[in-house]
Amino acid sequence: MIMQTVQYEYVEETIGPDGRWVQNGQKGVMLFESYGSGVCLAQSAEGAYILTANHVVAPMEQTQTLPDLTGAMRRILTKISENTGIVISYSHDAEHNLIFETVPAEILASNEHDIALVRTSTPVAIHMGGRQFTLRTVNRTGSVSEGDTVFGIGYRILPRVESDYLNVNERLIRSFDVGFVKSIGDPNERSDDEINYISMNTQQGNSGGPVFNQNFELVGLRAHVFFTRTSNIEDMINAYAIRDFLQTSGYARLLQ
Repeated sequence: MIMQTVQYEYVEETIGPDGRWVQNGQKGVMLFESYGSGVCLAQSAEGAYILTANHVVAPMEQTQTLPDLTGAMRRILTKISENTGIVISYSHDAEHNLIFETVPAEILASNEHDIALVRTSTPVAIHMGGRQFTLRTVNRTGSVSEGDTVFGIGYRILPRVESDYLNVNERLIRSFDVGFVKSIGDPNERSDDEINYISMNTQQGNSGGPVFNQNFELVGLRAHVFFTRTSNIEDMINAYAIRDFLQTSGYARLLQ
């Protein structure tokens, strides 16, 4: 699992009698956390190379304006720190807040097709249930056709407000999902051969997770989900886009 933590300093402003924004003296620090999934392509003494969706790890804006629901007050946010890491263990405290231990990761490359490659500075081992697991690497891509069954792997985290009664393993779910390929390429943009559409039970936290064909070859990364009246439709960054990204960014060696 990939975790991004961003801290902002803020000052509050309210609308004055003349209709202009003025500071009201309130200030503080706000913490934002986001989570995603990924797939390890290679691991050595220099660290682990992990492929994910770019929107999982992309740097957040240096400054933001956060209005309240009434429109009469707003917070002006200035970023003071940002960290991206690979989760190697997790637990929760007495109030059921999730606690994560991470290994720092740097973004090596990214592109406009929502792909990013990150690397840790040391090899990664996952600690769960008192046991240690080495990351399994996937470095072979495959292909799919319309109608083929595909399998998605990733993480989901249930929101704190919905899960007071859940233990850590019930709140942080390691998901294995089954779907099928609905179309090859974007049917609305024939020149776009970077995207396939799949039907899969995708939820927050699955972004960047790998999709495999029935030979368990890597055929894509989970990206975004769209809700229709009949089913969920997800766009998947396909294997062609992955191979092209690694080739143009100088990391083609990570694939067989």
